[in-house]
Amino acid sequence: MTSSIDTSFAFVLLSLALTVSSASAEDSFVPCRRFLHQIECVAVPLATPADDVQAKQFEVPSNGLAKIYLVRPGTMEPKQKSEIFLDGKWFASLAPMTYLVMETSVGLHTIGSDLHQSSALKVEVAGDKNTYVKEQLYQFFNSEKIFFEIVDQQTGEADVLKSRLINIAPNTVNDRPLHP
Repeated sequence: MTSSIDTSFAFVLLSLALTVSSASAEDSFVPCRRFLHQIECVAVPLATPADDVQAKQFEVPSNGLAKIYLVRPGTMEPKQKSEIFLDGKWFASLAPMTYLVMETSVGLHTIGSDLHQSSALKVEVAGDKNTYVKEQLYQFFNSEKIFFEIVDQQTGEADVLKSRLINIAPNTVNDRPLHP
């Protein structure tokens, strides 16, 4: 009898541990939904809630640097990550309803996706200022199009507020080629 209780107790503890560990893993990734249903899709690691709140303060950079907020506000193509490149170097991956913040030097920069360089956007950023860029994915028959566009501060901040910050580990920007 005691062995049966010990086995049941061990099973309950194991089940609880698995539930807690899987819940924390899910919490760190973007949940994908379409038409109010959970669906299987890609995910990207998210920043901590505290970092997300801090980024949503929209503080302007200092020391003559510029910030680019790049947001993917829509849920079109929920099964596809967007590999984002800044000036030809891989920067991060975006999923639906996520955004990233790029602190960069003043001047002309190119934002693009590895799959669709024809839609790359050249953006001139000014020092001590935030610039807001929206990524849009569109499906045309069996092909997809990615477009980047600069948006005004009000639109950019509204889209960012509805999205989650992705986690960008320090020193992850690399020279990965645009077309592997």
